[in-house]
Amino acid sequence: MDIFLLMKLLGTLLVLLNIVDPCVSTPCTFENSNICGYKQDKKDDFDWTRSTGETPSTDTGPEQDHTKKSDKGYYMHIEASSPRLQGDKARLVSLAQSSSSSDRCVTFWYHMYGQDTGTLNVYLQSNGIIGKSVWRKKGEQGNAWRLGEFDIPAKSGRVSIVFEGIRGLGYLGDIALDDVDIKKGQCAPGSKKKSLSCDFESSNICGYTDDKTDDFDWTRTSGTTPSPSTGPTNDHTVGSITVLHLYSKYLYKNDTNNDLSIPCLNTITS
Repeated sequence: MDIFLLMKLLGTLLVLLNIVDPCVSTPCTFENSNICGYKQDKKDDFDWTRSTGETPSTDTGPEQDHTKKSDKGYYMHIEASSPRLQGDKARLVSLAQSSSSSDRCVTFWYHMYGQDTGTLNVYLQSNGIIGKSVWRKKGEQGNAWRLGEFDIPAKSGRVSIVFEGIRGLGYLGDIALDDVDIKKGQCAPGSKKKSLSCDFESSNICGYTDDKTDDFDWTRTSGTTPSPSTGPTNDHTVGSITVLHLYSKYLYKNDTNNDLSIPCLNTITS
């Protein structure tokens, strides 16, 4: 037998036996029906679903995948419609990641939109035992794909990544997952830096407040600004006229050619 064919067959066998991760540095986009070797947990209440385009219910779930940003691209999601009940859990389990002497960073994109959205948890599982949550998000996070990340510490042994979606109060609570990636090194090397991302989609505008000592206020809005030939036509987050951004109302009133917009703000704080 050709040595290269033998090596390929051996590598495939190791993946099928869940002994090694097939491609650590390549994102799992869920475009392939084998969903990168992820398995549905047999001890949960229901399964994740591989989908394209919109989820069945309106006013919840993504309109398209994150990878291709198209209704042709695939992603995984939990469907919150009947017969699901509040508190029902669906777990998606990765292949066991081989032990490493260095830290690894796991990044993924999640979508949590709908007034009844429940919880998305991420765990590390070792020898079939699920540990404490390494990442968690609860409630609606806006109609946009958002980045999540966490570290797998060095010498953690062989662990699997478990994504757990929990159904919220009602059917408007689909949760979606796409583009899971694993890279060597910490997500934030040398420190515990946190990423604060604000797209101004929520009416509390991420806690920002108007300065009381200035001359005028910023306005939260959507779509185009009122004046022609100035301002954005849509927001930056998902390129939609229905997602919100800010523009300067004062500049609109006094200089129709100088609307100033801040559609998305990303800062790193120590």
